[in-house]
Amino acid sequence: MHYAHSNTWLSKHVSDQFVKKSKRFGYRSRAWFKLNEIQKINNVISPGMTVLDLGSSPGGWSQYASKQVKKQGHVISCDIQPMHAIPKVSFILGDVFKKNILNNIFKKIKNKIDVILCDIAPNITGITEIDHPKCINMNYKILNLYRSILLKNGIFVIKSFHGSDLITFYTEIKQLFNKIKIFKPNASRAHSKEIYIIAIGYKK
Repeated sequence: MHYAHSNTWLSKHVSDQFVKKSKRFGYRSRAWFKLNEIQKINNVISPGMTVLDLGSSPGGWSQYASKQVKKQGHVISCDIQPMHAIPKVSFILGDVFKKNILNNIFKKIKNKIDVILCDIAPNITGITEIDHPKCINMNYKILNLYRSILLKNGIFVIKSFHGSDLITFYTEIKQLFNKIKIFKPNASRAHSKEIYIIAIGYKK
């Protein structure tokens, strides 16, 4: 049964229009299109910015962000999975929740961070009662660990999932930023509960 489910997912993944487009245009992943939608509507990345991309592998968001910050900007990315090099992107291999990795990220930062992008999700079981609390808990950990390095008026974009605990997390972020919204890109799969919280104007 699990094998059949895996085959079904693989078949849908391979035939996905955004997977096909990412391969055709040489993008690292379909996630490129999600950030492209977020950027076009919310303008979260500008030339010269320093961007931190958490959960970056295989590099779709880092690839996109590096083009947006242009020559004067910088992208620092981190993932527990390896990532092939991208021009103007400093990659750190490791767990973003581990102290030594956190310290390595801090060392890469010159004047703190303008934008934090986080596309991390926990391992999914398919059981909402288990998956949703795990996701929100991970959201809290990211916010608490990394908000100290975000500049005043900075931007925070994080993946989350619809569910009862989302409201509490959303309310907490709302107190920290001037503008906040929930956004589901067209490039997200229709059946997925995945959403992105876009928070602009960190109050520090």
